[in-house]
Amino acid sequence: MLDTTMLFGFSHSSTVRGTVPRIVTCSNCNQRFGYELHVRGTGSSFSPWLLGFKEASESAGDEARQDFIRRAASANALTSMPVEDLRSSLNAVPCPHCLHYQPDMIRMLKKRHLIWVAVLGWGLLIFGSLQSYSAVTDPFGSDHTMPPQAIALMVVGATLVALKIVLSARLSPNEQPQDAREALARARTTVLDE
Repeated sequence: MLDTTMLFGFSHSSTVRGTVPRIVTCSNCNQRFGYELHVRGTGSSFSPWLLGFKEASESAGDEARQDFIRRAASANALTSMPVEDLRSSLNAVPCPHCLHYQPDMIRMLKKRHLIWVAVLGWGLLIFGSLQSYSAVTDPFGSDHTMPPQAIALMVVGATLVALKIVLSARLSPNEQPQDAREALARARTTVLDE
């Protein structure tokens, strides 16, 4: 497939990654602790063919830095911005005092838990639907019924999506083994109040 942006110019993108300290007040024990939050800022720009190439590249970098600064400031300012909106990774850590995960961290962990199962399930559902649609609407086919393999693909896909939803809902990070949570808290957090 021909990339039309090459005909009219060049698309530039830039990413800035870094860590910022995040201070949290535990929702379970009301103690404060801190940890490093991995933050990513992105930016993009376009330059017409052979014109403003350097400026567009710099503009994308500037936009990425500004996006990073905005996200880092949100993390530092103790705003209500959920952790998952910070485009961060490795950001779910238990409180070093009581070993409980915070509600926004639990939501993020549940959302990411078994995501590959949901992707596979949706893929099978879509593929099975397309296969059954093409069989039913085929003008040259004599039998306008849904093929059994398409039905099987859709059933398996729907089952995988439902399985991901159920298993993610049942995920309880605060019920993980205490020694594992304690090791993670010790390695990734800083106690601010005693």
